[in-house]
Amino acid sequence: MRLIGHNWDKFVALSAIGFVAVMCAAILTIYNNPYEQAINPVYQKQETAGSLVDQAVGEAVEKYLKVLNAEWLDKDCTLSHCSASSKAIPGVPDERSVFTKQERANLVGRDSERACFAPIIGFAIYSVAAQNQNPGRGAWAWAGISGAGTSGAADSTVSAIVYGTIIERNSVGEAVRSVRIPQRMTLIKAAASGDQGPYVVMEDERLRAS
Repeated sequence: MRLIGHNWDKFVALSAIGFVAVMCAAILTIYNNPYEQAINPVYQKQETAGSLVDQAVGEAVEKYLKVLNAEWLDKDCTLSHCSASSKAIPGVPDERSVFTKQERANLVGRDSERACFAPIIGFAIYSVAAQNQNPGRGAWAWAGISGAGTSGAADSTVSAIVYGTIIERNSVGEAVRSVRIPQRMTLIKAAASGDQGPYVVMEDERLRAS
């Protein structure tokens, strides 16, 4: 019996080592996968489209997130009908869908019996990149206030990585902790706007948290 017990302990130890090795290999495979690198914000370069454009993008994001927060509280805003969706923001082109991807996901989550998040309470702009250009590296832009960056003309389409802060709640509605959610937003200049905007949000999708 002692021999069997000894062999069993050895088997368990070797199995644990093997499991850890397999998990490490799987993690390395995932993080070396180009697709995973593309959607995980830890791999995203911090860029700027210039201080004026960065600030205009921040203002557009703030306006957009206010609409999303208002939708969360407006029970008359549903997936089948919502006259006050982000598409109603002045300057958004008619061809844009009624909801962005994240906006739609918010409404689905809001109406779920297991809803555990409150609206966004703050945000930080991590990166603003002009499409088809190679903008310089910049600093964090908190609540749309841009840090130092390079100047220069930007394309009419920009991609911004935004961290929204939300409050996670338990089943009885009590606040548990704050959570930062990385999102990628695509913005364009509003109709008849100047070189630095204003901008409007065309698409918004959540990135995988790092």
